[in-house]
Amino acid sequence: MRSVTFSAARLPRVRRRLRLAGAAAAAVSALLVPFAVNAATPPPSAIGAEDVFHIAVSPAYKDTGLVAVMSSNPGSNTVHLWISHNGGSTWQLAPANGWNHNKPVIAVDGNGHEILFSVASTLERSDDYGNTWTDAGGGPGAIPAVTPTFASDATLAVAGKAAGGKPDYAWHHGSASDVAGSGGAYTDFSFNYSPNFPSGGRGAPALLNAMDKNGLPIIQRCNAALTCSGAATLPGAVTFSAPTALYPSSTFSTDGVVFAQSGRGIYKSLDGATTFTAVPIVQTNGAAQATPGLALQPGYTEGGPIRTLFASVLAVYTDPKNPHSTGGVYRSDDGGTTWAKTASSPLDGGSNALAIAPDGRLFAGYLGSSQAGSALGLLCSPDGGASWRSSCPSVGHYQPGTTPVVKPSVKASACPSAGCSPVAVASAAAASPSATGTAATGGSGGGAGGVGHVGSAASSRGAGPLPGVALAVVLAAAAGGAFYWLYWRRRGSAAG
Repeated sequence: MRSVTFSAARLPRVRRRLRLAGAAAAAVSALLVPFAVNAATPPPSAIGAEDVFHIAVSPAYKDTGLVAVMSSNPGSNTVHLWISHNGGSTWQLAPANGWNHNKPVIAVDGNGHEILFSVASTLERSDDYGNTWTDAGGGPGAIPAVTPTFASDATLAVAGKAAGGKPDYAWHHGSASDVAGSGGAYTDFSFNYSPNFPSGGRGAPALLNAMDKNGLPIIQRCNAALTCSGAATLPGAVTFSAPTALYPSSTFSTDGVVFAQSGRGIYKSLDGATTFTAVPIVQTNGAAQATPGLALQPGYTEGGPIRTLFASVLAVYTDPKNPHSTGGVYRSDDGGTTWAKTASSPLDGGSNALAIAPDGRLFAGYLGSSQAGSALGLLCSPDGGASWRSSCPSVGHYQPGTTPVVKPSVKASACPSAGCSPVAVASAAAASPSATGTAATGGSGGGAGGVGHVGSAASSRGAGPLPGVALAVVLAAAAGGAFYWLYWRRRGSAAG
């Protein structure tokens, strides 16, 4: 695919539908006047004028180049699944027959076979890169969490309480077993495994991303059997900040560092998710600001040498005389203390999704508006944000019609003889507490995009959708008074 040179004059104009509430509704409506699409001008986007809201990168990416993108087309209000087999050099629209239109994650089994999982009213799987989907034998839920030892135990964890109060469960080789999660204390959205699972160390084997009765995000620490406790809050979080996505350090079990990304801000914990502090990225200057994505450089550790992370920012200015949006992808090389904007591109109008590959390649969605029109699409960066393009150099050795065989590294020595599933690990811990670090007393782990660096590296607006509503990005505290801007994401349609 030919890389497109960025020019403001070439940005496409698209219609965007938003649901609005509060005192600034009129101002935001002025910002979102429907613009006509200029079909004669090709968009500077890898997949055309598509609104990206989820990106998943395979853990076998270096061998297969597999990346999956979920997007919506504002013209037809349909949800699409895009697949790249070469690290974003080219993209194909998957037929996605039988797909539930929920956010996919990618796992690699013991035979090196890549599997896409997605869950809505039931857990589904695709063994042909998203072309067809079948029932995998699990119940409803939000985004599934893949164990870092999936190649040996074939286990997922799904929080079902976000889907009509159904039980949380662990899926293992096609069968599901209930797990406790929050025990009904909260609305559970997603589990997040530690990169060091089933060990805990300073962190713990897993975390639970949940929401309290006031609609505020709660992070719980879980043992290896996914029984969770505690109630870490995000300071300054407001209603609709949940769900969150969790991103642990690669040495989470020793340094206890995990980042939390909500629709309204970024937070950091230095104590294994017991407490969090806010991480400012850029001054709002009167804008309503959202942080739809976060990505940690592979190998991130709090002690260095790698302390790089990236964040998506979308800021909306609601002045009726000059309604517009700004933002982009920001980079920090000191663990989130200071930030700088990456290279100029269409992302300057606002970024709405972000993910990073094992080789450090970035993928980002953009979504912006100005008096000149609106623009949206997908870009990649092979150089840490120094440049952005619609097509990046090819990665992997995928051949059409074949399934690359990959043998990911599995720390089998960390697993009990019964395997690394939550139930097996819990049984082993009862017999020998040292087998799982702090598993017997609980702890916390993390994941990317609500899923984790343990399966596919994933990023999206929030950690997972509710039934019928995939996401609400909430922007508040604009100049002239507080308001809520609700951008509802529905399964099966781009907007309400």
